[in-house]
Amino acid sequence: MEFDSIDEVYFQYKVFVFRSGFGVTKMGRKFTHEGDLKTVIFACSKEEKYRKRNSESNKCISSRRKVSLSCISSRFRQQQVLQTQAKVNYAPYGIDFSGPTGRFTNGRTFADIIAQLLGLPFAPPYMGLSAEQRSTITTGINYASGILNETGTALGRCISLKEQIDQFEETHGHLSADHLSKAIFLVSIGSNDYLNNYLSPLYGSSKIYTPHQFADHLLSAYNAQLTRLYVLGGRKFVVTEIGALGCMPVIVNILKPIDLCSDLVNGLVSLFNVKLPSLLNQLQYSNPGSVFVHNKSAKEFQTGLGFLWPGFRTASMPCCEVTAPGSLCLANTQPCGDRRLNVFWDSIHPTEAVFYPMAVSCFNSTGQCTPVNVQQLTSA
Repeated sequence: MEFDSIDEVYFQYKVFVFRSGFGVTKMGRKFTHEGDLKTVIFACSKEEKYRKRNSESNKCISSRRKVSLSCISSRFRQQQVLQTQAKVNYAPYGIDFSGPTGRFTNGRTFADIIAQLLGLPFAPPYMGLSAEQRSTITTGINYASGILNETGTALGRCISLKEQIDQFEETHGHLSADHLSKAIFLVSIGSNDYLNNYLSPLYGSSKIYTPHQFADHLLSAYNAQLTRLYVLGGRKFVVTEIGALGCMPVIVNILKPIDLCSDLVNGLVSLFNVKLPSLLNQLQYSNPGSVFVHNKSAKEFQTGLGFLWPGFRTASMPCCEVTAPGSLCLANTQPCGDRRLNVFWDSIHPTEAVFYPMAVSCFNSTGQCTPVNVQQLTSA
């Protein structure tokens, strides 16, 4: 799929991805660690520029760094190195991409599409690079994991957000303040903190915290890590709220709600989402020169799901044959024929067909990403 907004690219961007190494265990779609956050930084130097079709002039678009969960982007070698059960380094994952890459979908993720709209390359995995490559790579790095430190650990090795930022500081601490101030941090966290922590019997969080207390606990951890990224030089942030977890087939098939989604689960998540804008306003007020954009993806998703986006066939069934009682695609099985007609790829993750309109909307429209969209943020 081509993007009319980009004609030619003349730059070397650094793309840093901080994300969860788990898919089902994560909470950026499902997180419970101090690291279930997707931060994408688009970094560019003074010489780096790209030409946009129908634009007044060439401009330098900052680098991208991702601190992410499975929805943002996983990487094949990252999952090979980590000792975790939640891996998708096999077919049919990536069937509409370049084969299995660790992404928990059939093709590109939200962050991939945003990167392409900005003219950026995809980021290689931190765990798959040598020490020399980590310090010299010019296209950015994909880190990985969740908000709370304990989230997802029942499934094996999970890199917390704190550890991801440690890795970033170690490998890119030499970047100038001017360089980092032009970067855009795309942050998506929290899902695994619910799916693979608060809602999981393997963790005691639901016995320790009330729903409101747990939401506040996550927001407090989020506040600390976003502030740390600011101290390290980040100035432009796009922060994604937690998705509509109650609409996932894995939840719907267990709770069997009357409607398309579980109001119970979505209600738990909303306790976090409704307080997120206030946190972002507070962060922007407390950190001079910063801009925090709120990506209202959950509302956008539920609105689209309610009307079953034009052209989509089903919202309750995964495109691929999934594990029982799990939620990932069975290895080397044949998925549905036309992925453009399905909302969900497996029992948890959307198809590229869902990510695409949401990414484009956040990039150049109004309403989903406020107070400015990503395109406007590049010149902020």
